[in-house]
Amino acid sequence: MEMIIDFALLAASAAATIYCFVLSGKLQKLNNMRTGLGAGIAAMSAALDETRRMLAESKAVQKAAEDNLEALIKDAGNAASELSELVEALLVAAESAAEEITDRRDEAIRRIEAEKNARCRDRAALRMVRRSEKAA
Repeated sequence: MEMIIDFALLAASAAATIYCFVLSGKLQKLNNMRTGLGAGIAAMSAALDETRRMLAESKAVQKAAEDNLEALIKDAGNAASELSELVEALLVAAESAAEEITDRRDEAIRRIEAEKNARCRDRAALRMVRRSEKAA
């Protein structure tokens, strides 16, 4: 009976040894840096490093774009205020020009009317002279 137990223990030990040997081979394949889990971990690590690098670059580009946009907005604000001042100046100049044009037009109308009235008086005087000459 002891012998059967010893053979059973020997068989169990042999099975455990074979099992450990098989597991060792699988573990070596799993940890292989070229084809196993190690390769996957190495690839993921490289991808993570690349992602971090790209994130840092993206943040730098975003910061530069933000600074550029702030400068453009500031410039646009300054340009808007300058344009507003220019428009106001143009409106004042336009009103002044309109008043000057109106004044000159009115003056021209007065001169034309005065000249017309003078011609009418001259014609009337000429008619009176002709009538008086005919009458005499």
